[in-house]
Amino acid sequence: MDIKLQIEDIIERNGSDFELSKLFKTYINEYKSSLGELFQSSQGKDFLVKHTKKLDSIIDLMYKTILRRVFGNYLPMRSSIPIAIVALGSYGREQLCVHSDIDLLIVYEKVEGYNSELIIEKLFYLALDSGLKLGHRVHETNDLFKAAGEDITIRTALMESRFITGSPFTWHSTQNELTKIRLYKQKEFILAKLEEAQVRRKKYPTSMQPNIKESVGGLRDSQLLYWLAQTIYGVTRLRDLTGNLFSENEYREYRIALELLFRVRSALHLIANKQEDRLLLQHMPEISHMLGFKNEQKMVTKVLQAQWRISNFTQIFAKKMVRPYIVDMKHLKEFKANRLSRGIYELDNRIYASFNLKIQPINSLLEILVSLEDKPYHFDAGFLNLFTYTKISRPLKPKTYALLKELFAKENMYCFLKLFYDAGILHHLFTNFRKVLHLPQFDGYHYYPVDVHSLKAVQAIENIKEPFLQELYNELNADEKILLKVVTLLHDTGKGRKQDHGEVGAKLIVPFASHLKFKDELIEQASLLIKNHTLMSNTAFKENIHNEKTLYKFMSNIKDTKNLKLL
Repeated sequence: MDIKLQIEDIIERNGSDFELSKLFKTYINEYKSSLGELFQSSQGKDFLVKHTKKLDSIIDLMYKTILRRVFGNYLPMRSSIPIAIVALGSYGREQLCVHSDIDLLIVYEKVEGYNSELIIEKLFYLALDSGLKLGHRVHETNDLFKAAGEDITIRTALMESRFITGSPFTWHSTQNELTKIRLYKQKEFILAKLEEAQVRRKKYPTSMQPNIKESVGGLRDSQLLYWLAQTIYGVTRLRDLTGNLFSENEYREYRIALELLFRVRSALHLIANKQEDRLLLQHMPEISHMLGFKNEQKMVTKVLQAQWRISNFTQIFAKKMVRPYIVDMKHLKEFKANRLSRGIYELDNRIYASFNLKIQPINSLLEILVSLEDKPYHFDAGFLNLFTYTKISRPLKPKTYALLKELFAKENMYCFLKLFYDAGILHHLFTNFRKVLHLPQFDGYHYYPVDVHSLKAVQAIENIKEPFLQELYNELNADEKILLKVVTLLHDTGKGRKQDHGEVGAKLIVPFASHLKFKDELIEQASLLIKNHTLMSNTAFKENIHNEKTLYKFMSNIKDTKNLKLL
């Protein structure tokens, strides 16, 4: 029987509230059990929109049921009842995942003749007793502005409001209040959201088991863009800024990445049967199968690549949006005094660049990096933008290799490598990375994918804590220090193939070292170190190091004490 007829039957015979909630609970559970089939036919944003619309219809039906229950046969038009039911958060954005909370805002006006509080109370009891996982707020229309000013979380949630059902007149009054909230203290709100994002990104860095929602490049980064765009431009869709803030192609690549995260998160919720946003190892085989990937490694690589894309897009265009709001004119003289070249400045160990600069060739940008004092730097989104869209010729020119070698000679190379990674040009400057970009390595030892692990290894060399290792490093000459840093960066680039990655990496480094104009003996040394970079740990943990034969075998591979120190 149609659920509407069953509801009417219960009301006509004055059935209990329990009967109504039981009916809705059965209806909702039947719908939830069908979500797996829906996901097979409709994934990504389309799946989320269909799920959202279904919940809209359920909440609308619950509201109609309560009104029918309260008013009986004297039911007035819904537009006359001063109540508006509004979706918030991911529900408001039509991105509600399977086991996420359904955030509702009930807005009402006190009008004599309507007991609005009673209607709202009965609606919530019915929804909760029916098993809906609700997060809710109730406000009078004229109370919204005050509530938003008390808590940034409330203000953020209100920005994502979407009318579900109720009185369009009450919703119109609500929209007027929402506009006032959006325009109130925009700069303070923007700065607070940026600081919030920085804290979150440090708490959830890139890893091989990423949090699809919170990690760097996760859905929260996407939401940050939406909140900023809504605050500054008043748009309800980020794509409305295409052609103004970013190009059609830039937005398309970002949306493709976002679509994959939507698919993965929905699959996670369905498999775990709860709100689970971490792409944990135990879920990977089933998710890769659900999404049509050949294996879980390929799937995780695509997810990490998507998160990189969203992170890059967010860093650049969030700053492009907010720069007019955060420019402090008191620093203008300092910027002019610390100009590196036209439109590029250094201040407090951070490099800034104007978004109005034309994209420069890679060698011009590398020359700027080479000219910098040897210390760690951070890079503003404007400068990141220059590296993201720079043109890099194939094959690399001798001048490019010469500039890279000068960067390797610095004591602080990691910050530049991180810049190349963030800009998506690491594998263009170091082609050995092409097959290991965003490649996970589930071996019980590594925490990061190959590319990030390699960068972190260089960072470790530049920040040695162990006195014995520091003493060994200090004994190296300038060429050996450059060699060691190159080897450290490229030591795992032979992974992702069937052969032993040490053997492959030893061959791959030879042409790169040749382009850097290393002497033959240094090239041979680099190849030997990469080939044997796991030998010391393997020998120490798997063989008897008190046996002379073990030591002779080890040293026959390493050959001399210089190689031993470098290893």
